[in-house]
Amino acid sequence: MRAGSVLIPLAATAALALAGCGRSAPWAPARTATAGQPANVADDGGYRPPPRLLTAARGPDGQVTLAGQGLPGAAVRLSSPDGQEQTAEAGAAGEWTLTVPAHNASVYGLSQEADGRRDQAQGYLLVLPGSGPAAAELRSGAGARTMPPNPLTGLRLDAVDLDASGAAVVSGWTAASQSVRVLIDGAPVDDGAASPTGRFSLALPKPLPAGPHLVQVLAANTSAQVSLDVAAPAPFGGVLHAVPRGSGWRVDWLTPAGGVQTTFLFKPSVSGEAKP
Repeated sequence: MRAGSVLIPLAATAALALAGCGRSAPWAPARTATAGQPANVADDGGYRPPPRLLTAARGPDGQVTLAGQGLPGAAVRLSSPDGQEQTAEAGAAGEWTLTVPAHNASVYGLSQEADGRRDQAQGYLLVLPGSGPAAAELRSGAGARTMPPNPLTGLRLDAVDLDASGAAVVSGWTAASQSVRVLIDGAPVDDGAASPTGRFSLALPKPLPAGPHLVQVLAANTSAQVSLDVAAPAPFGGVLHAVPRGSGWRVDWLTPAGGVQTTFLFKPSVSGEAKP
């Protein structure tokens, strides 16, 4: 199974878990923009790229400021499962900023409205309290996307996503197009490469069995590793159950198909030299 393949089996009869957010189904998948196409230009078929989250910064008051790119002049909207909304008007270049409270873990849908049309961003936007990652994009059947480090140096192992069978995706950041290798409990299991932006997201070829595991990523002469315990999620109400784990979080969340995906998020740390 490669990155981008489905982690959670689709339940054909399951209702959209978060269909109540906003005035239309905000969790519908979005298409990918045409390569080389400007972010604020529609293609010949009328497709318009949805808004994108670019940065997330935690303020001294605990709030998180989200900034991104959308259509110039569009109304950019964050919608929560309980029906709460925040909006901001994108600037002349499509830039937008919204500030949200981060006293508890919260999930949002991100969309924009312009010229009578709504464009929904793919995935869920997760905002977290504490000293770890301020925000991440949760993506059904794929690896979570954290915000890129600035500047992008060294190696970061930021997230591990799992489904009920133990199928896993390991994600993080390193140098652009850098080759990376994933080891589980000291044994190499997968090789790949970061994208031109420096992000890597590797779907492991075999499920992770229940129990504790050491996940390590090697890139050039650096390495990063995290420990996690693979276990079924406890029953929870609502759409999200987030629990601190060490310096990061375990997040169990409902997918649009009604399944449960688990995302482990880790506090960014400085990578060390790779062992021979």
